[in-house]
Amino acid sequence: MRCDNFTSKLFKYVFGITTIGLFVFAGQVNAVKAYSNATPLGNQGYSGSLGLEFMVNSPIIVYSLGVYDSDAKGISGTLNSRLWERTGPSTGTALTPALSFTSGDPGSLDGNYRFKDLIVPLLLTPGTYVVSSWGYNSVDLNGNTNPANGAPFPVITGETGGGLVTYSGSSYGPVATAFPGITSSDNDPFHYAAGNFTFTAVPEPKTYLILGSLLGLTVFALSARKRPRKQPK
Repeated sequence: MRCDNFTSKLFKYVFGITTIGLFVFAGQVNAVKAYSNATPLGNQGYSGSLGLEFMVNSPIIVYSLGVYDSDAKGISGTLNSRLWERTGPSTGTALTPALSFTSGDPGSLDGNYRFKDLIVPLLLTPGTYVVSSWGYNSVDLNGNTNPANGAPFPVITGETGGGLVTYSGSSYGPVATAFPGITSSDNDPFHYAAGNFTFTAVPEPKTYLILGSLLGLTVFALSARKRPRKQPK
């Protein structure tokens, strides 16, 4: 009897974890890439921090961060990416640790960007945020639309997720790991080919209701199966 009780509890636990895991996995599969760049080659090797600003209009979940990989040839040094919440004209609060991309651990390639998953997906509520990236050099180039940097000029576009986000500006800073607090020359939201992220909308409440119902039905079924039957008198 004790063994049956343990098995029942274990099954409930495994079922719950698996259901939640499938829910998160489904979100990752449906996640969209924020920035895309049709230009394969970078044209700048800026050693400081490069930032791309975006506004969240409706809550989103961020699953991964990315960096630009010029010519999709791999990374020779170390490139990094981090997500910030803007707190002022030139200040921000880090929301994630820096994710590092190296030659030995470059992440997954998608177009001209490489991505790594966050350990825990991050919920962003309406507000203003910046994805920063640093570590670029003469070999690991970033892209810059400023004509002073020469061709090829990056052709960058942004996926809004149906209006979930609005791309709103760009910035840079001389300190690589710090918040990029200097507005770029034209504040073009697609000024740099540098950092990136993937995201989805926050699931509607009915999705959670469905998951809760599945868990409830499973618990009920197990309880009914284990309930002792009354013996006829």
